[in-house]
Amino acid sequence: MGLEPVGANDLQLKRRSYEMKIWFLTACMMLGALIPGASGEDVLLFQASKAGEEAWVWGSARAKRKDNKLVVSLHSTENGAGDTFVANRFPYFPDGKVEFTVGEVLRGDYSLQILGFRNNTHVETADFVSHKTEPTKKSVLLKDAGFTNAVDEILFKVWVGGAKDAAFTIDELTYSLPLAGQTVLFDERFQNWDAWQNESLAPRVAADGAIIALKPDTTFGSILLRQQFPKQTGLRVLWNITRIDNGDATLQFIGFDKDGHYVKSMDGAKNVRGGWYAMPVPMPGWPAEVESFQIKLWVGGQSTATARFGRLLFVQPAP
Repeated sequence: MGLEPVGANDLQLKRRSYEMKIWFLTACMMLGALIPGASGEDVLLFQASKAGEEAWVWGSARAKRKDNKLVVSLHSTENGAGDTFVANRFPYFPDGKVEFTVGEVLRGDYSLQILGFRNNTHVETADFVSHKTEPTKKSVLLKDAGFTNAVDEILFKVWVGGAKDAAFTIDELTYSLPLAGQTVLFDERFQNWDAWQNESLAPRVAADGAIIALKPDTTFGSILLRQQFPKQTGLRVLWNITRIDNGDATLQFIGFDKDGHYVKSMDGAKNVRGGWYAMPVPMPGWPAEVESFQIKLWVGGQSTATARFGRLLFVQPAP
């Protein structure tokens, strides 16, 4: 999306270096008071009952909403099998939990597959449920799903078949990341805009996050999180974009040295659209002098680009 080159705001950042130096030294002393303890909450990455039929890509089967459930049925009236899949891929977490509930089998059988991707290439498929003819409720951690290859993203695909007009009802399909035993350093729901420095965007608070639009006569803009965080090994950033229209988004890490002087910016997730994105803080890619970072979120594309930001978390897994 036509972003200005990394480092184009260097002068502005350097002008702020003195005040950031003072802030950073104070923040480091107060960090223990700012970081919550381990959380028992699950981060819900996907929930079929809320996402509805709009979240699914139809193949030779279709997924239609009925109340809060989905009826999956074959397009064809002939015996055979057809598939439909969730449009978005999701980050792979070994401790991520998949739960699948089928309330009714109208005709035929059904299957649920979890497709694994590595560097945007499909490398393996795990059969979660295969050719079931009865209702079921099943859950599994991804590390136990049967993948033998390393994957970084997953996709959910459902099959229906085995009978003329085969059909079944999905009561629920969820993918969640339990946070028990992990430390949440930061949890942003995009409700407090005093925490952000706005650069050419027009954000407004919504019930499920924030709606981001561009200011007039611009094709890109950004918001900069004012708070700095010490660089830490193993720290992961999770970012949820509920939706983007007419553009895309980028997350950048802005690196500073021990005195709060700007050093270098690096992309974490670049030119992405709706969904959840997970990325490590780029420890190996930064110069050795980088000791803290800020987050900058970009939206760009056409002047009519809009985005919905849902959540931003910094998570430190247990040792």
